[in-house]
Amino acid sequence: MPAGPTVNGDVVATPGKARPYAVIVRLRRVVVRQEPVESLAEGRRLLVRLLADAAIE
Repeated sequence: MPAGPTVNGDVVATPGKARPYAVIVRLRRVVVRQEPVESLAEGRRLLVRLLADAAIE
């Protein structure tokens, strides 16, 4: 079975912004989604959900 495209992501700090963190999801090296979040915990939960959704598609 051939491997699908590489999807990965990070939760990054965004100093000086209204929301202190952002979730970034990439397909290979291209950013396909960027979502601001209020907390690191919220960012981790969203990242897991987005990566799981990407794996299903």
